[in-house]
Amino acid sequence: MPRFALMRTLIATATFLALCLGCGGPSFVSRPVIEGGGWLVRLQTYAQADKAGEVRYDHPVQWSEQDLGAILSRLYLSERVGMLDKQPQPRPVFSLEDIGQLTPAVREAFRLAKPHEWVTFSLAHPAGQGAEVTSGALYVEEQQLHVIVANDREAVPAGEEVRTLKANPLRPLKVRGRTLAFDPVASVVLSRNNWMSGYDNPAASEVILDHRKFLASLKPVPPVPTKPSAAVTPPPQAARAPATEDLKATVQQLQGEIEQLKRRLAEQEAELAKLKSRPAASKKEPGP
Repeated sequence: MPRFALMRTLIATATFLALCLGCGGPSFVSRPVIEGGGWLVRLQTYAQADKAGEVRYDHPVQWSEQDLGAILSRLYLSERVGMLDKQPQPRPVFSLEDIGQLTPAVREAFRLAKPHEWVTFSLAHPAGQGAEVTSGALYVEEQQLHVIVANDREAVPAGEEVRTLKANPLRPLKVRGRTLAFDPVASVVLSRNNWMSGYDNPAASEVILDHRKFLASLKPVPPVPTKPSAAVTPPPQAARAPATEDLKATVQQLQGEIEQLKRRLAEQEAELAKLKSRPAASKKEPGP
């Protein structure tokens, strides 16, 4: 075989092997946390020990149900449209019923999670002969919450596809032009595609949140206590009574002193009258 033809064969073989290896994608193992009739919450990681060893999340994490519910209720999906197309209204990822089911289960999963595990969820609602499935994952890395939605109310027939999603909720079934978003936008660190299920599958939609900033904005700020001004605050009755009594005593004392002064003035006037009468008597000459 000519050298050029041999090189082409080797290149083609290497390319084929690379593609075959890439088609396999990662494999996963999971352990259940809570499973209901049409929904589940599990902890998942890579089946390969070396690959699982590379994962280091901030797990376990303690959440309150109120905080988790607030986050799940503000996740939205918006459609990607062309420049001339009208943008439809974003819609919530989860219904109130979904949030009521997921919140305590996700909270428990985060409490049990190990650093190499992430939390997966799958919700299946009956629709016709099959179901509508919403699935994805959550994890906390470097103090930021990552939320992944792989399938959003995806219509699937009952059977193999539903079982496949239960085994790997991160696997998108179809390519969808939807982007995961959060309200308020100020709490979003980054929005991106996620390929954790493998590059042979469509990309899931991921949003990274500064959840601590968002939750802090929900906490009510306590009012600063203000001290009432002394100028506008009337004195209590107990404090005014002694002041009134003191004023009365002072007035009575002054009236007594005035009466004493009047008596003294009268006495002094009498003495002056006596003194004035004495010189007139002394001027009379004695008789012969």
